[in-house]
Amino acid sequence: MNHRFFILVLAAFLVIADAGALNQNEKISLQEIEEAILRGEYETARYECDLFLRKYKRSRARRKVKKLRDAASKKIKGQHEKEAVDYRPEKKEYVDYGSVYYIVQVGAFANYGNAKQLKSSLIRKGFDAIIVKVRRARNTFYRVRAGKFRYLGNAKRLSVDLNGKGYTCEIIEEKT
Repeated sequence: MNHRFFILVLAAFLVIADAGALNQNEKISLQEIEEAILRGEYETARYECDLFLRKYKRSRARRKVKKLRDAASKKIKGQHEKEAVDYRPEKKEYVDYGSVYYIVQVGAFANYGNAKQLKSSLIRKGFDAIIVKVRRARNTFYRVRAGKFRYLGNAKRLSVDLNGKGYTCEIIEEKT
């Protein structure tokens, strides 16, 4: 009887101890979501939540991320309602001309069909992708981009994930 009780207690302890375990990428993503909410960047937080939920389908933090996404959505909805009701003239906002974004570019093509094919491939493998049309000296290029980040570390992390899935990518620095 004592032996069975000990095994039962040990099994329960192992389940409880493992319940809080998240892998390093999940912890980093969750931290970025929480930081975005604290900074008041609710649209970024909602986007990061959606990425997390798509990427980590069996994560133990899914319930928490869903709550964070719902909270960010409510804040966004509240901001839009305030904008609709607010009839006063807009105040000039401070614009930081030194802002830098890091863009993960997976390819650039002269043919739109090739760019669309790469974008579809990225989406099938769980990555977000967009096609940006660029004109340079009578030539048109279609750039396939998988992410735009304010922090270089986030862009590098996505680049490593893409390289692991067999894609070649480049991080481009864009000043706004």
